[in-house]
Amino acid sequence: MHRFVTTAGLAALLGGCAAVDMPDVEATHPDWVEERLEAGVEDRAAPRTVPDRTLPRGEGAEMDAQARRLLERRDELNAEAEDREGQDTPSSASDFVNEGQARTTPPQNPQR
Repeated sequence: MHRFVTTAGLAALLGGCAAVDMPDVEATHPDWVEERLEAGVEDRAAPRTVPDRTLPRGEGAEMDAQARRLLERRDELNAEAEDREGQDTPSSASDFVNEGQARTTPPQNPQR
């Protein structure tokens, strides 16, 4: 019985594989590509050259100088932030609450 099931299963598997259509080996493009080629969409001429876009004279050096100034300013701000972190002393909880209340108190409307 075991051999019969194995043989029948193998036959069904081989029959199923034979029934499935194999992809065409000669096909190099999907159908939509073939349709576009037949429609002549790809008949556009390529440009002779790629446009060359260069910066005006001196603009590259100016951009480099601006980048250097920006990096220097970043370093200054980072150093200033590190100094502030070192100078701040932890405040007490009551100081924190008092500062928060002063910041969140809405302005009073003048009496008319």
